[in-house]
Amino acid sequence: MQNQKGGRNTEKADVGAKGETLNQGNPSPWEVQADRSEEKSEGNWKGNPHPMEEDGPKESHMKKEVIRNFNLDRIRCAFCHFKNHRTKDCRHRFPCDICGCDDHVVFDCKKCLPWNFGLELCAAQVEDQSFFYIKEKVDNRMIKEKSSTAIITVVQGKVGEKQIELEFMSMLGKNLWRWSARSMGDNKFVMRFLDPKMIGDLGYFRPLGMRTAKDQITINPWTPAFNAKGCLQKGWFRISGIPMEQRSPVTIAKVGGLVGKVVEIDERTGLRNEYVRARIACRDVTAIPRAVKSSLGLFLYDFSLK
Repeated sequence: MQNQKGGRNTEKADVGAKGETLNQGNPSPWEVQADRSEEKSEGNWKGNPHPMEEDGPKESHMKKEVIRNFNLDRIRCAFCHFKNHRTKDCRHRFPCDICGCDDHVVFDCKKCLPWNFGLELCAAQVEDQSFFYIKEKVDNRMIKEKSSTAIITVVQGKVGEKQIELEFMSMLGKNLWRWSARSMGDNKFVMRFLDPKMIGDLGYFRPLGMRTAKDQITINPWTPAFNAKGCLQKGWFRISGIPMEQRSPVTIAKVGGLVGKVVEIDERTGLRNEYVRARIACRDVTAIPRAVKSSLGLFLYDFSLK
């Protein structure tokens, strides 16, 4: 048994010796990969010098400059100073007179409308018709809150707050909504409804006959001008006498401000020789004079309105 084991051991030792002799000439794959990485790193730094050496960058590492030939003799556009079109074909020939930008015209300007440049004191040259103009600014949150509020006007007869409340209780039901009317004077009442749709349905009947009394009422949605004393009249006028070279929307609005407040300008008539049309708001359209006087700069002019 010992000789056999010893023989087995010797055979294994011979195999191991033979394996060592075989692996000495053939390196392992891991050794081959390590040698290749070392050769590659040495070749990058030793065989190929850095492009930025003492002699300066080489031509192979320099970025080639692209030479573009521009037509330097072409005339620039007189408005936008580009060379890709002529002056008469320029789309930016007429910049905005309000903000100075050339991407829109004056009537599309969002900065401020041209007719808001009118005088604060309007119709100064109309006797007993002048007024101060203040731009209306309405709170949208208040408008949304008042959307279910209606104005009830008694057009025939005379009733009170309790009579209005009893009328809607009998018409729509006592438990549907808490009906509460508030008098605003001159047979007008303010009442809040369930929703805006109910106001529109009841306002369709004009006038609406009351069941509890022999009276008639009208129902209208609430508006910011509910407590207004009156409303200005509007009309289109032909304004002549403004020089052609000074017919900007700002100048037209100021000339119209002598007799009222300009709310709209017909831009199609801006280049007419005879006149320019503008919509003017005033107290009495029939009281506007045919001619007014004012200055443009330091020169006096006469303007006629028809």
